[in-house]
Amino acid sequence: MNDFDSANSQLSVRLVQAIREYFDSASGIFGKIGIFFERRSRRCSNVRFFKNMIQLFRQIRQTSDWQAAIFVLVIVGVTGWIGLIPFSRSIQTASLKRFHLATEDFSSWAIQQPIPAMYNFENRYWANREPLDSMRLSFGIEAVRSSGIETNYLNHFPARAFTFAESRAACLHQRKYRWLYLHSRYRDNELWTVMEAIPDESGGGFTLMRRGLPDEY
Repeated sequence: MNDFDSANSQLSVRLVQAIREYFDSASGIFGKIGIFFERRSRRCSNVRFFKNMIQLFRQIRQTSDWQAAIFVLVIVGVTGWIGLIPFSRSIQTASLKRFHLATEDFSSWAIQQPIPAMYNFENRYWANREPLDSMRLSFGIEAVRSSGIETNYLNHFPARAFTFAESRAACLHQRKYRWLYLHSRYRDNELWTVMEAIPDESGGGFTLMRRGLPDEY
């Protein structure tokens, strides 16, 4: 083992020891959280996770390390948000709107920034020079492509079909696409968005305008 690996190993040991030294006071919010994990650890005495969490919150309380406290609370909040996605329709809808750049206010947008872009939503887009009717939007990918319409599934943020990479170039320079249709779904909760790319008169860009779906939808 070289000096660099040895130093890293010693640092890891010290970090683990620091975490294990955490928590001697059971007052305040971190005391209550520590008590919760302590009770859980009694039921699962062999689970190291709960013991480490007890030590962590004890040390935060003891040292008043509020930067660490904020960091831990952010992690807990993100984990809670992700864990509630299957059960909360409001969180599902908020995530869908985030993917469609349709979040109503800044606070809702800002709260979601630490949340990882989830891959368990179905996201599809259609891009075409002319508006599409409901029949074409209901076709499968190969059938739509055979008619000359660009369509595909994306793992997240389907609006990047207009705002990113080669698709942006197709809109910005080639004027190949003008209409973009987005569809995202989580189970039975779904969201449609229609955008029209209106070229600037100067020819230097385009403006995205939200439009309505065909009447059949």
